[in-house]
Amino acid sequence: MRDSGQSNSPASFARGMRFYAVMLAVVWAAVIASSLAWNIFQTRKTIRLMAVKEARSHFNKDQAARFWATAHGGVYVPVDERTPPNPHLSHIPEQNIITPSGKKLTLMNPAYMLRQMMDEYAGLYGVKGRITSLKPFREENLPDPWERAALQAFESGGKEVFEYIDINGQPHLRLIQPMFTKEECLKCHAKQGYKVGDIRGGVGISIPMAPYLAYERGEIRKLALSHFVIFMVGMAGIHLGYRKLSTAFALQLEAEQKQKQLTDRLEALLAKLPVGIVVIDYDTRAIVDANPHALSVFGCALEKLAGKICTDYICPADKKNCPVIDQGLHLDKSEREILTYDGQRVPVLKTVITTEIDDRKVLLECFIDITDKKKAEKELLEKERLQVVLEMAGGVCHEFNQPLQVIAGNCELLADDGELDKTIEKALRNIAEAADRMGGMTRNLMNLTTYRTKPYLNSQIADITPRDLGPDNDSGGRGSKS
Repeated sequence: MRDSGQSNSPASFARGMRFYAVMLAVVWAAVIASSLAWNIFQTRKTIRLMAVKEARSHFNKDQAARFWATAHGGVYVPVDERTPPNPHLSHIPEQNIITPSGKKLTLMNPAYMLRQMMDEYAGLYGVKGRITSLKPFREENLPDPWERAALQAFESGGKEVFEYIDINGQPHLRLIQPMFTKEECLKCHAKQGYKVGDIRGGVGISIPMAPYLAYERGEIRKLALSHFVIFMVGMAGIHLGYRKLSTAFALQLEAEQKQKQLTDRLEALLAKLPVGIVVIDYDTRAIVDANPHALSVFGCALEKLAGKICTDYICPADKKNCPVIDQGLHLDKSEREILTYDGQRVPVLKTVITTEIDDRKVLLECFIDITDKKKAEKELLEKERLQVVLEMAGGVCHEFNQPLQVIAGNCELLADDGELDKTIEKALRNIAEAADRMGGMTRNLMNLTTYRTKPYLNSQIADITPRDLGPDNDSGGRGSKS
C-alpha cells in the first residue's frame, strides 16, 4: 500500500535539537541582557530623578524662606562682622535702627538673608545655593556662562534648567529656577527698573551626586547579580530541557523507526501476498486503498479505483445489502464475484471485517482469486459425470453381449446348412457379421477410457467403432477426452 514517508535520521535529529537549544540559549541571553539594560536604565533614571527632586526640595525650601522674608519686608538682625549693613539698601529709611537697650540692628533683605542661609547650609550638608541675576546688586552675584544661558532661557519662557556636571572634579547636579518680581520686591529693587512679574534672576542649587552614584552602583550590582542568577537558572533549565527532550525524542524516533521498519516489512508482505486487500470507508462505502495484488486483479492503478463505491466493483450483487454495513454482521466469509475495471467477472473467496485505521472506521476486505479452483471443480465434475456414463455404458454393453453372441452363433449355424438358398445364406452371414461387429463395439465401450469424436449430421458424436482408439491412431476427430 502507500508509503507513509521517511523519518529523520538520528544524526539529523541530534543536530536539529542542538541548533534549537543553542538558539533558545541565545534568545534567553538576549532577553536577560535586554532586561538588565532596561533595569539599569530605569535605575539610573530613577536615581537622577531623586536627585532632581532633592534639588527642587532645597529650592522650594529656599523660596519659602525668601517669600516669608519678602512678605515681612525683610528682617532686622544685630549688626556684626558677619552681617554688616547692606550698602545697597541705604536708600531705604530705617535701614539701621537702635533698640531701647542701645543694640544696633540692620535690615536684612530676603536675598541677603537667603545668601547667608545657603552658605551655612552648604557647610553643613554640602548642598550649595546661589542667587544670580543679569542685573545684580553685588558683583559676586554675576552669573557664570551656564547661569547666563539659563537666565536667558528664562527670558524666553523657560521654567527650569538642570544639568549633571563636574564641580572641582566631583559629579554634581546643578539646577536653577527663575525668581519673579513681586510687589514686596519693589521695596529694594524698584530702582533697578523691575516691575511686578518680571524675571529678576534665578536661584541655583548644586547637589553632590556621589551618594546617589554610590547607591546607583550598588543597585546595578544587585541587578547584575540577580539577572546572572536568573540567567544561570534559565540556562540550567534549557540544558535540562534539552537533555530530557533529546532523550524523549530519541526514544520516540527509535520507536518511529522500529514502527517504520515493521510497517515496511508489513507493506512488503502485503505487496507479495497472493491475496487482494482493499480498504473501504465505512460511512461512504468508497474505496480508500488497495494492495498491489488487488490492483492486478482489478486491472487498474489505485488512482482510478480510489473513491469508487465498493458495490460497483467488489460486491456488484449486494448493492444496498452489504452483509456487514446493512445486515450488521461483524464478519463476512463468502464466495463472490468481483468486477474488473474493464467489466470482467472474477470469482473470489472473500473475508470482510470492520476495523479502524487512523481513527477512521473502515471495512477491510481480503479476497483470493478462485478462478483456477472453479475451473478444476468444473473439470472434476465433468470427469465424474463421464465416469458415471462409462459405468452405465459398461453395464448396458454387458447385457447386450450375450444376446449378440446368441444371434451371431445361430446365424453361423444356419449359414452352414447347405440346403439354404444362397440369398438367405448371405443374409445370415451379414447378420452374423453385424452382430459380431456390434459385439466388438460393446467390448470397446466397456473398456473405454478415452474416445474420439466424428461428424454426425450437424454435430459431433463419440466414435466407438471397433478399431484401435489409442492416441497414435488419431485420424481426424476433435481429440481425446478423459
